[in-house]
Amino acid sequence: MNVIKSPKITSADWKHVCDTIIDMYKKRKEDRRDLEKEWDEIDRQLRMEPSGRHKLDSDGKPDKNKAWLSDVELPLQSQALEILTADARRMRFPDSGSFFSAHAAITDEYLNRVEETPIITGDLAGVPSIITQDNADKLVQGTLDLWHRQYDFRSNCDQIDSEAFKYGVGVGRARMVLKQIDYQGVKGALSNAVKIPMLVPRSIKDTYLDDNPHHLMNEGVVVRPSIIAHKFQLLTDVILAAKAGGSDPDSQYGGWMMKNIMKLEKDKKGNVEILELEGDLIFPRKTKEDVYVENVIVTVAMGDSGTRSVIRYRHNDIGESSYIIQPYHLEHLDSPYGTSPLIKGRPIQSMAVEALNKYNQVASLHAHPPVTYESDDPHAAALGGPEIYPGSSTPANGPIQVHMIGDPVAMYNSYASFLQQYADTTGINAPRLGAQTVSHTTAYAKEAEISRGTIRTVDYVKSSLKGPMERWLQLAYRLGKKYMKKSTVYMEPYGGFVDISSKQLPDRVEFDVHGSGGPAEEQAKSAAKLNALQMALQIEQVGQQHQQAGTQSKLSIDAAMISVLKEGGWTEDDQILSELQQQEQPDPNFTNVSAGQALTNLADSV
Repeated sequence: MNVIKSPKITSADWKHVCDTIIDMYKKRKEDRRDLEKEWDEIDRQLRMEPSGRHKLDSDGKPDKNKAWLSDVELPLQSQALEILTADARRMRFPDSGSFFSAHAAITDEYLNRVEETPIITGDLAGVPSIITQDNADKLVQGTLDLWHRQYDFRSNCDQIDSEAFKYGVGVGRARMVLKQIDYQGVKGALSNAVKIPMLVPRSIKDTYLDDNPHHLMNEGVVVRPSIIAHKFQLLTDVILAAKAGGSDPDSQYGGWMMKNIMKLEKDKKGNVEILELEGDLIFPRKTKEDVYVENVIVTVAMGDSGTRSVIRYRHNDIGESSYIIQPYHLEHLDSPYGTSPLIKGRPIQSMAVEALNKYNQVASLHAHPPVTYESDDPHAAALGGPEIYPGSSTPANGPIQVHMIGDPVAMYNSYASFLQQYADTTGINAPRLGAQTVSHTTAYAKEAEISRGTIRTVDYVKSSLKGPMERWLQLAYRLGKKYMKKSTVYMEPYGGFVDISSKQLPDRVEFDVHGSGGPAEEQAKSAAKLNALQMALQIEQVGQQHQQAGTQSKLSIDAAMISVLKEGGWTEDDQILSELQQQEQPDPNFTNVSAGQALTNLADSV
């Protein structure tokens, strides 16, 4: 069988495309049916909605004789989700400063382009007009921070984390969004509608991942994953979006097929079922050849009376998938869906709930125990058999007897053991909840307990920072630079306003995502540079002592100073190191001019 790569799709192909996407969606939904049942059970536990199953009779109907049974749901899952999400945010985002740093590639082409369109805001405000490496890095970082401030970026990340902690996979999507931005310009407060990149959280419950991610990698070939999004949408909204977007397949908002849309029949609520596939698509033709189309976004709609058709086809202008997939922990090579703390804690909460309810029931029976009485009692005939509930009475031969059923102490111990098992499984221990397990616990011991509980969350946040978040920053920068218009914005790294457009931004940038430890790492680097400078000054003093005594040191003082400074983090771009390397002989004024001033400046910054 042959495969045609990226051909022109004919009108006869659209039915095959439609059927292929629908069949793909149905297969993926069937394959994860058991997983969706587990997700629904987790949602019920998070709502703290009692299941009530033990109050039903054999036919599944409420049994009035079981109405007294205890039926409560514990808040273990909802409490764990709250703590995990809060801890992840604290580890990802610092209280001040950015959670990432940018490293721009300074090329001759970029420098020439910047010289033609300088930043005009002025040197008096501390904003440079000449671009250096540090300036370019700050421009990139400040621009991305600006975009993130235009919407609740951190809350969007919280929602993605929440999905990962609940269902094992968090999903975000990079989209260009039209946003009204208010900013301060030279003419006062201004407002402008611009396109900015936004990280949009999506639910994995409505997203169907490609379940064949690694098959072709064994042959050294990588095919973009085809991800399917599912939703119900009003047919009226679809028609309005199609009229506004147009039919251009190269436009982000275009690619609509109005004729196919008008053939759909809406349901009683006015909705149609939407499937949107993004990625590489392979579909059959009537001939022996299959068709392989790269990096497209295809939308299929299904209406009433079996109506179905492709209603939108466009090329993905990003160049790669817009989905940011953030798994908590992957356990199987053949499945893109991971596990999570709440998935592992689900059966333990169920057992703890059962133990608690039985404990309450046993306690009720002890507080109001059932009794037996003589069978010739006139009420015996009306009872119809023995029943057990608090205060129940059963006919028997002999005097009245009180029956104590069950052991409350044993049931409570069982309940407590399940609580401990849940804490061990999810890592949500007492210190992490704000409690102190032992009265004489020291602050250091308590911190150690909290650290042991958060270690798995730390691993998750680190993996998300170095994977999905780095990819998001690359996507956001590339998309934002493509659609960015000139505007006057406040750059926090500069502490001033700059006039910036896409021409001022470098073409190639790498990002280092360090999370909330970024400010601490910067302080550590500054301290290391300060220590290195102090050591270099001590080495220079030794050299001056030799010079004053008229003796010759066996060591090269300048070489030793250069080595110490480089080890401490000083680079070729630093003026002090450049001046030192240019000196052919020791200069007694070097300490007073370059090193001394640098030491003062660095001490002030630290």
